[in-house]
Amino acid sequence: GQAQISGVRDVITAFTSNGCQNIYWFFYMLFAIYLAIPVISPLFRMENIRRIRYFYLVILFFTAILPLFTYYTGIPVSSDFTFPLTAGNFGFVILGWLMARTEFKGWQKLLIWLSGILGAVWMYFGAYHDIARSAEHTAQSVFLSYNSLPTVAMSAAVFLLAKSVPWGFLRRLHLAGAVRALAGASFGIYLIHMFPIQYINRAVSNHSAVYMLIMPFLVYAFCALIVVIVRKIPVLRRIFP
Repeated sequence: GQAQISGVRDVITAFTSNGCQNIYWFFYMLFAIYLAIPVISPLFRMENIRRIRYFYLVILFFTAILPLFTYYTGIPVSSDFTFPLTAGNFGFVILGWLMARTEFKGWQKLLIWLSGILGAVWMYFGAYHDIARSAEHTAQSVFLSYNSLPTVAMSAAVFLLAKSVPWGFLRRLHLAGAVRALAGASFGIYLIHMFPIQYINRAVSNHSAVYMLIMPFLVYAFCALIVVIVRKIPVLRRIFP
């Protein structure tokens, strides 16, 4: 959603409450993480890797495993039983740090990739089951949450895949420049991608398989083209990311 602006107070409120565009929630979360990094970064050294693994496992327990325990057993857990350092998505910072500095054996890679595939199946079928029985809120909080166990498993699998691919083939195929250009345009694409989606949603059913499988690629290509064009305009390229 977008905020209705009628005065200075509304402008301030739009920025402080994420009313400009709801997908910009990411910046509020990212800014908070950046504030935490200087405080916690002294811990992130290889000699502390066992402590960091423990830190991440505790975060995973409270943010991903406990909600599933309550969901499948029906046993409630007090909201006071929480780890004070598990707020937001900071767990992904720790997960990324650990995976970047860990050399996985072949069987470990297969296990992570398999967990990612199972996580995707678990997420989609679990969410479908809850939505079908009109429990969409439960599906959002248990299966579709960024901190849910299926999401974490998929994230780890994708990270490991990106780490394991021998990207040198891009240079051999003379594609490295194009990939760097697209990577540089990713921030601009993120900023504007919701606007064409909103227009498309007015004309096309966003529940169709064609929409979900094809439209993301079309929207990405369209937004990338817009970013590339704007960056060639002398004045606008100085203010557009």
